[in-house]
This record gives sequence, structure tokens and C-alpha cells, in this order.
Amino acid sequence: MDRPHRIGWIYAVPALGLFLLFMLYPILYNIIRSFSNSKSIFANYSALFARPAFESSFANTLRWVVFSGIFEIVIGFILAMLIEFYIVRGRAFYRAILFLPMVVTPTVIALVFTTLYAPDYGAVYGLVRAIGLGTHFPALLSNPDTVTYALIAVNVWQWLGWFVLLYSVAISQIDRGIIDAAAIDGASGRRLWTQLIIPMVRPMTYTLTIFAIIQALQQFAIVYIATNGGPGNSSQVMGSYVYKLAFVDNRVSISASLATLLFGLSFILVGFVFVLAKGRFTISTGTAE
Repeated sequence: MDRPHRIGWIYAVPALGLFLLFMLYPILYNIIRSFSNSKSIFANYSALFARPAFESSFANTLRWVVFSGIFEIVIGFILAMLIEFYIVRGRAFYRAILFLPMVVTPTVIALVFTTLYAPDYGAVYGLVRAIGLGTHFPALLSNPDTVTYALIAVNVWQWLGWFVLLYSVAISQIDRGIIDAAAIDGASGRRLWTQLIIPMVRPMTYTLTIFAIIQALQQFAIVYIATNGGPGNSSQVMGSYVYKLAFVDNRVSISASLATLLFGLSFILVGFVFVLAKGRFTISTGTAE
């Protein structure tokens, strides 16, 4: 091995050691712990599947992935289009305003929205009562049918600026000559969006889809602070249920089983997007794919 390669390994070994110690080792240990049971290697999983809260947490996690991802991607793309094509002045200001919630920790955001959602004094219910719907509007965080979607709305609000920013970058890389040529050929409005812009930013859509999936699967702080998985377990997600099993119920091996399932679910969902994308993660600046 020549000297440049040795120097490269010298720089890489500390980072590799930290990765092995704090990433790979905990993952492998967690997987092994999930199968450690004196009765059967699958006993922890059987005990997990028998718990009613598992079904609720799994279903809610899928709801987070689907609804949070859809709203972040769709609204983010629409706002990016409006900023890039219809706002002449102050684009940086609007991007900054949308990006601001991201610099606030999820704990603070959860506390703020818990206050906003409060039935007695929250701003959301004050607005609802002002338009005459107060008696028919459910208590969002106390109703099992609405609590998960109310928390998803909080997450979408926090991360929307990130999607707007990256879509703005993707749109700004498109050759405006192509857009002008399409407009001359008669493409405008909906046709311009669906037949030109959307196909050309598709690689960014794949990237943001992966980000949305991972970010939804990692949910913990908003759920834990706002509702602690309640009422009952109606807002529990897999991340918060892992914590509850390990540190509240003291069922560490069952918690490891759930964490392993969460790890596997992330691989399946992200892998599906990779297969769908077929390696197209580079923004097209020329002809649409």
C-alpha cells in the first residue's frame, strides 16, 4: 500500500471505528437481543404481536409514512412552483419563513401545538368558534379518531420548508429555455406542470420520498410530548412504543423485537423507492425523462 492510501486509511479509521461502535454494534446487538429468549427464538416476537398496542402503533406508523409524505411532497412542490414562477420579489424571504420551523426542536413544537390544540383556550378552537363550528369540532388530541392526523399536521408544518427548499433548487436547475420553448408550443398551466416540470424534478421527488419515509419512521418526540401515545394507545407509533416497552414496561427484549421490525420496515420501504427510482437521483436539466 503506497503512502497516499495509508494516509487515507489513517483519516478513515477513527470515523470507521465510531461507526462500528455507535451504529453497527448497537444494531447487531439489538437484533440478537430480539431473538434471545429461553423458550423460543421467536418468543419475543410472539409476545409483541399479542399486544394490542402493537397493531395500533404499526398502523399509525404507516399512516405517518403515507399522509405525512404525501402532504409534504405535494404541498412542498406546489409552494416551490409558486415561489419560483409566480413570485418576482422576496423569494428568499418566503423560503426563509417556510424554513424557520425546522430550526425549532420537536419538543418545543409539540408543546406549542399542545397549547394551540387545547379545547378551552387554544387558538385553533378560538378560530373554530369564531366561524361557528365550536360545538361540532372534536377535541383533536383527545379524540382517538383525530389525534394521529393532528400530530401528522404538526410534523408537516415543521418540515414543509425543507421540501419547498429542495424543490426550489430542483426547479431552478431546469433550463428555462426548455420551459419557454414548451410555452411557445402551447404548453401552459396544467400541461406545463404535469408534462414538463413534474417529470424533470422526479429525481428530487424520489430523494424527498426517501427522506419523508425515514423521517416519519423516526417519529418520537412529537408523539411522546404531545400525547404520550394516548388517549390509550391511539396515537402510539412504533418509535414511541419501543421507548414505552423498554423504559416504562421494562420489557427490553420485546422492545428490541419491535425496534428490529422498525429497522426492517425502513429497509423495505426505502428499498421499494430505490427500485422504483431505478437509480434516477440526478436532477434532469435537459429533456424530461
